[in-house]
Amino acid sequence: MTQIAIVDDHPIVASAIADLLASFERYHVQYICHSLDEFVQAQTRGTSDMLLLDVALEDSNSLAALSSLLLDFPRLDIIVFSMFDTPPYVSSALTGGAKGFVSKSRLHVDLPVAVERVLAGGEFFEADVPIARHPVRDLGLTHREREIFRLAVLGSSPKAIALKLGCASKTVHAHMANIAGKVGSRDRAVWRQSAQAEGIVSPTELS
Repeated sequence: MTQIAIVDDHPIVASAIADLLASFERYHVQYICHSLDEFVQAQTRGTSDMLLLDVALEDSNSLAALSSLLLDFPRLDIIVFSMFDTPPYVSSALTGGAKGFVSKSRLHVDLPVAVERVLAGGEFFEADVPIARHPVRDLGLTHREREIFRLAVLGSSPKAIALKLGCASKTVHAHMANIAGKVGSRDRAVWRQSAQAEGIVSPTELS
């Protein structure tokens, strides 16, 4: 029996997904978590085969966490679901290592299909959303640059970033100069677009 975990900080949505999967005898919802930290703690004790992950969690950006999740749990199949089914987010899910992307508006129809297809060794991405399987340009940001990029795009000043990360302000300024070179611009509007395309921030965080 396939063990499935659900991460969604909206209990009603998470319960609806669990009820939908319960109608299939070959699936078992092992646990429902409301944050990625809760899932990671549970997964160190359990052995879920698949994770159904909401993009817009209140405490974290799921798309930005995909790569690290798969480093920690390389055998885990991940299907992302979201109300934001625009191409940049679908592409970010794919390039981050997800095996599927399902729109929340079509969960009741497409999620069972997506689960079946992924478990069979395939993938499922919404057919009506064009996606770029190979990004036009990889920014090549380091882990620390991604942290600083995210905080800067969300409005933190270099001084605030330095305090949060426990480093000197001049270090943050140096990283930001490197980021500007990789993005090709110092314009914050361009930074916001690039951060969204890379899955570093989500639409809810910028609203």
